[in-house]
Amino acid sequence: MKKNIISAMAVALLMTVSACDDETMNRGTLNIDATQKGEPISEYIYGQFIEHLGRCIYGGLWAEMIDERKFFYPIIDEFDPWQMQEDEFWGTGPFPVLAASPWEVIGPENTVRMDTEYAYVGDHSPVV
Repeated sequence: MKKNIISAMAVALLMTVSACDDETMNRGTLNIDATQKGEPISEYIYGQFIEHLGRCIYGGLWAEMIDERKFFYPIIDEFDPWQMQEDEFWGTGPFPVLAASPWEVIGPENTVRMDTEYAYVGDHSPVV
């Protein structure tokens, strides 16, 4: 088991190093001594920090396969779903926010209409 973990770590390290450019490679060296032993990892630690690995959970494992699947925003012929907003509290600068339906009508105008009388979910459902 320990050999498998060390092998997996070595493969991951090699993949990371091989993805670097020449400038990055010349910044230093890394030596791995597989004979050195460290403290054992507790059997009770598993997956606590997986959500902090970029988009691993949100947008990854828990990602919806269809954007805006419940059609919160009505589908309209004018496709312009993104607006730029700025958070005054954090001052991080402008960032895109979904402000309309991300579904784009391809075809003649009025191909898609929103049915409010027999909506499947929410206030309206698309009818093609």
